[in-house]
Amino acid sequence: MFTMKYLPVFVLCVYGYSLCQVAADPMQEFLGHIDNATNNLWVQMETDSDHVFLRDDLESFIHSYDTDNNGHVTMVEFFHHFLKDDPDLGSVAYGLFQEFDANQDKVVDTLDLDTVYSRMDLNKDSRVEEDEFKRYFNSLLTVLYLLIVQGIPDPGPIE
Repeated sequence: MFTMKYLPVFVLCVYGYSLCQVAADPMQEFLGHIDNATNNLWVQMETDSDHVFLRDDLESFIHSYDTDNNGHVTMVEFFHHFLKDDPDLGSVAYGLFQEFDANQDKVVDTLDLDTVYSRMDLNKDSRVEEDEFKRYFNSLLTVLYLLIVQGIPDPGPIE
């Protein structure tokens, strides 16, 4: 089961490493790091190697972050798990939580995951192929990176 505990590391690599490198084309360098992070996410999250990310694969998110086993993930639970490896990624955690909390009711539950899965399923065939998955996360990580560069504030401790 994928625990998404490595997502902060991938995101950090995407924006931290790209800022430290000098490249002939910084945009291509940046896009390459986003692509690498997305490829790593695919390897971690698509656990049965059938090249299809199923709704059940996304459901593992609930199980890995839902510490009180009540069927949904609160912002506190999400931040606790997401930030334990790198507490400096509060803005990224906040952005991801906002994306995953599709109905903005302050918890991520099955209905939210249905919406997120639907967003990933670009051709609406109820299956998320590798290309769809990567396009979704490439876009999401790019937006989050750009928001961080623009200086969205870290929300601080979530109580």
